[in-house]
Amino acid sequence: MCGTDRFKVIDAQQARIFNTYKNVKQKLQNADASILFNKLCTEKSLTSQYVHIRVNEKNVSSINTKLAAIKYRFNQEIQFLYRKKQDGNEQL
Repeated sequence: MCGTDRFKVIDAQQARIFNTYKNVKQKLQNADASILFNKLCTEKSLTSQYVHIRVNEKNVSSINTKLAAIKYRFNQEIQFLYRKKQDGNEQL
């Protein structure tokens, strides 16, 4: 099996270490994908389904308030994901 990432696991302790590494690596990849998604949403002024902000949209000021709240929510989510990514990098 030349060129593959497979190897024999000798005992349970090595398997545990390998699985921990694999899980942390997967979480980092998911965090990277989420960061990219949120940045694209902010650039293109799109809203995701997890952002729920209810405002009376009958006047301009409430529409502006809703847009500002959505932008704030995306920024908070991006900051959270960067912290999550930093923690994962420290675990590796």
